[in-house]
Amino acid sequence: MKTHVKALVIGGGAVGTSIAYHLGKAGWDTMQVERDALTAGSTWHAAGLLPYFNMSYATTHIHDYSIKFYKTLKEETGQDPGFYVVGNLRMAQTQARMDEYMLYASTAETCNVPYEWLSPAHEVFSPHQRVALFDLGGGEPLIGDVARFSRGGI
Repeated sequence: MKTHVKALVIGGGAVGTSIAYHLGKAGWDTMQVERDALTAGSTWHAAGLLPYFNMSYATTHIHDYSIKFYKTLKEETGQDPGFYVVGNLRMAQTQARMDEYMLYASTAETCNVPYEWLSPAHEVFSPHQRVALFDLGGGEPLIGDVARFSRGGI
């Protein structure tokens, strides 16, 4: 085992592993230590949380980089990270939630994230299911919804 490195990364979660990877990629002599198995802690519980449609400009760019990065890992390493591109559907039952999605949309437009506004009567089709959007229960009408069909998580 090495006794001297330029960077010692302590922790094998998503953040520590990413730091070790990127420092190594930049040419740094890097070592990572973890008390258990890599990504066995809280990282495992949060796998796949890469919502592209959110309020934060910075987070959107981080997720954009991450999605593009995960798509290259299998080719680069020969290891399949289990990354699958999926979309999401967000539904608003209140005007306040719809206003929130409108704010998300302005961030998405700034970051070139594609999205589509759907009406309450719009039907969404996928190879596995059909979802008709009329009422989400509880007597509250569906105000509107927004969908992302092209990018996703792990």
